[in-house]
Amino acid sequence: RPGGSHLAEVAIEFTNLHERGISSQKIAELWREEVGLLPGVRKLSFSGEAGAERPDIDLALAGRDLDQVSAAADALKQELTRFAGVYEISDTLGSHKPEITLAIKPHAEALGLRAGDLARQVRQSFYGEEAQRIQRGRDEVRVIVRYPLDERRSVADLENVRIRTAAGDEVPLGKVAEVRHGLGVPHIRRVDRDRVVDVTAMLDRAVVSNPDGIMADLQASFLPGLLQRYPGIAWSIEGGMEDQQRVIGELTTGFSLAMFAMYALMAIAFKSYLQPMLIMLVIPFGLVGAVGGHILTDQVFSIISFLGVIALAGVVVNDSIVLIDAINRLTREGVAVGEAVRMAGRRRFRAILLTSLTTFLGLTPLMLETSVQAQFIVPMGVALAFGVAFSTIVTLILIPALYLMLEDGRGLGRRLRAWTSTGDQRPPVRAMPAKPRQRDRELMHSG
Repeated sequence: RPGGSHLAEVAIEFTNLHERGISSQKIAELWREEVGLLPGVRKLSFSGEAGAERPDIDLALAGRDLDQVSAAADALKQELTRFAGVYEISDTLGSHKPEITLAIKPHAEALGLRAGDLARQVRQSFYGEEAQRIQRGRDEVRVIVRYPLDERRSVADLENVRIRTAAGDEVPLGKVAEVRHGLGVPHIRRVDRDRVVDVTAMLDRAVVSNPDGIMADLQASFLPGLLQRYPGIAWSIEGGMEDQQRVIGELTTGFSLAMFAMYALMAIAFKSYLQPMLIMLVIPFGLVGAVGGHILTDQVFSIISFLGVIALAGVVVNDSIVLIDAINRLTREGVAVGEAVRMAGRRRFRAILLTSLTTFLGLTPLMLETSVQAQFIVPMGVALAFGVAFSTIVTLILIPALYLMLEDGRGLGRRLRAWTSTGDQRPPVRAMPAKPRQRDRELMHSG
């Protein structure tokens, strides 16, 4: 595999899903269970998707001290093993490779050597240094000066390197530096001068539907303690979770602007500030229907479901608009409010029911689709279909009741304004017939 001889990759090309009868994710899961842990392997991952599969959990740890960041990453990986359904826990430090570290000795500084001088001369000895450039026709040839190949073939040749001091003398490398053998990271990612390590993990969707619960647990119980143990560390959400939070924030802003635009248009059309609010009260009930639909169909409420809820907000208000408009037309013709509500409900019941029913039936093929290519869009269809169905029931029952309550409130407001405008200190009361006295009842009985 490109990237080094220590890396390996096995790729399998599948036949069509309908022919093999099992998804690629399921094959990867079964393969992972059969292989298990391999001795000597530092990182082993299985992916059932084409290309690089984005991790479900991606937390970035940043700090100036790489050892501290690495220790914090190890602690976080250990904590993630506590959760069921979490697998392929790793970090971006990669597989450690053998490395040689040169530590300058104290008496080397007395010879005028610094760590930078030591590193530069060792690099020049093995990699080389450009001495000059020679022009040959249209080509330019670089002249590199370095040790002969037989003197830079192995690590043992490092001890024979001669280091030139500030006075011009040459001393063996072992006299001025300590050669240490160990393991080092192949690459280090930096952001704003901080060293950053990403801790990633995958989720078994049959056990854990989404990473929100795991993230809430980490933020509440583990991450605050981790920052106390390593005070120079900061953490942040990266990858797909960061993108999801950003998309949800943008959608929430757009949804709020759309709700305001809907309210403004309905307020202009109905010439009322309260009736548009009455119509928009069915939107939360549409969300209830969408969530209930996900529970009934065993679908995970995802970002696609949220898009369906946003589209649902513009659909569920249609039935309420039809019903409120019919009531307003009847009241303008002189029909009493109570009778107008009953007549409008009877006249518009068929239109409202057929509109919602056809919408639900039109989305049914999408909800029943079994192909892999269409699975990501199924939650949107579920949110729309069940949200419309539930909001229709709410529209036919709740909207007439709320309309009558609104008219009662208006009538009470008119009576209060009339009472305050007359200057009468007593509140308006309904006149009650006086009870007949005992003498009057006797006369009436005798008569």
